[in-house]
Amino acid sequence: MKTWTLRFRAVDKKNLMEIRDGLKSIETRAATEKYRDIKRGDTLILVCGKQRIERVVGNLKIFKTINALFQSVPFRKIMPSAESEEEARNIYYSYPGYREKIRKYGIIAMTVRNSQPKKKRLSEKDKKILDTAAQRLAEILVMQIDEENLKKKKGR
Repeated sequence: MKTWTLRFRAVDKKNLMEIRDGLKSIETRAATEKYRDIKRGDTLILVCGKQRIERVVGNLKIFKTINALFQSVPFRKIMPSAESEEEARNIYYSYPGYREKIRKYGIIAMTVRNSQPKKKRLSEKDKKILDTAAQRLAEILVMQIDEENLKKKKGR
């Protein structure tokens, strides 16, 4: 797995904060050569000024157009504060050179998730197994303590 640094302009810091806060689950970039080798499982270091967060790439896909992207992915997962697809499209086009880059290279969409794996929830069956094992272990410990106490009494 590889580590990539993705930089955010100071005026776009809100996008980084939305990722940090879990509001934005998909990061997109014009799919230039610079980003085409990113793979599932790679680490992203997302940086804006001194603010820095780490995420892991989940699913990713390159789309030929913004319209194709929005047909596949709800725009609010990409731009949660945008009110409409049209507003989101206009935000893309406001980034320097993005209209031309997207036309030439397409756009890459990457699901980003916390680098800390989520704790697995135990099934009811697993909980019962653990409870039974804990009860049995407690019984064994009590028996051992009782045996030691009995030996001490006999030794007196």
